[in-house]
Amino acid sequence: MFTNLPRLLAESQELLPAGDLGGQPIELFEYSALKQEQSTRIALRETALYANLGIAATMLTIHFESTVVLASGVLLLAPLVSGVMFWIYYNNDYYVSAIGRYVTDYLAPRLLARFSSAEGAPKTSRPDLLFAWERAHKHHSPGWWARRAVARIVLLFSFLTAPAAALVYTFPKIPSGGVIPWEWGVDLLVSFLVLVGIFRLS
Repeated sequence: MFTNLPRLLAESQELLPAGDLGGQPIELFEYSALKQEQSTRIALRETALYANLGIAATMLTIHFESTVVLASGVLLLAPLVSGVMFWIYYNNDYYVSAIGRYVTDYLAPRLLARFSSAEGAPKTSRPDLLFAWERAHKHHSPGWWARRAVARIVLLFSFLTAPAAALVYTFPKIPSGGVIPWEWGVDLLVSFLVLVGIFRLS
């Protein structure tokens, strides 16, 4: 798997040898490996989302709807858990998007140049015709902004509902005029970083 894609973006020409493998352009093998990497990261990203929802729902259900009342310190674990799960989500989402950009911006032009240089091949300067799906469902597709807005709402609900509930519930328990516990402050900071990260997603 590729674990340092930004470096690969800058050094791809040097890292990959020129020529064919088994009669096929090496770019096609690279594309296959990248799509496998992308599929794995998509699965990890979605797993982090579902795991966070399950953990948060379990903690809140136990606290608010059962006879077992979690101590405030335990309830304040919800923002930390959501923060960790969101980091896994964010990290994998970054690489999923980076792979898509690499395919369209670097791999497609290289493959087009290889095909165009072949004897008898039609001449074209349209790298966007290769791997067109990588572009078709993104910024230039109809309804992209609406889908992006809905995705933001879903992520806000998924990663911030439980932390917000935990912070609001535990805030009145802070002694009047007392110092805010460091755990509460850390949870507030983590929740703020998650909020910022959601709006930074591509």
